[in-house]
Amino acid sequence: MPGPVVALRADMDALPVEEMTDLPFASQATGMRLGKSVPVMHACGHDTHTAMLLGAAKVLAEHRDHLRGTVVFLFQPAEEGAADVDEFQTDTLIGAQAMIRDGALDSPKVEAIFALHVMAGYPTGHLYYKAGTVLNSSDSFRIQLKGQQTHGSRPGAATIRLSPARASLPRCRPSSADASI
Repeated sequence: MPGPVVALRADMDALPVEEMTDLPFASQATGMRLGKSVPVMHACGHDTHTAMLLGAAKVLAEHRDHLRGTVVFLFQPAEEGAADVDEFQTDTLIGAQAMIRDGALDSPKVEAIFALHVMAGYPTGHLYYKAGTVLNSSDSFRIQLKGQQTHGSRPGAATIRLSPARASLPRCRPSSADASI
């Protein structure tokens, strides 16, 4: 039947994390990460998200005669990064950006996308929602400072100082690895 085109989206990538449980279904899988074989698991609910999207596809397909519109099912790889792409490599599109580039939203033209995420600490059987962006994003960026070094006794001789450079990023907090900056 004619109607809107909506998409349901789930992430499906495994992460380079070793599952440290004794559960019989614990991941034993390995994958490649930056050229090295590493243990992988669905550490963030991605297996649950994929199973829920497959379930939704099955139920909606069984009732397709009663749906007004079209549902597109998006199984997104590389939500948390690609296996062999440096996160600072800006010439390579991965994940959702690659899917958009490759036309995943074009035929039919998707008008709205809905996604969900499992979350520990919330009661089973409840659904929480809000319009717009929910949860967070883990974005990376690299800053390269160029200048003339100097001795600590003559800071005025430097052509760039960390204090002004850091002041240009007032909302950024350094990670523990960068805490000395």
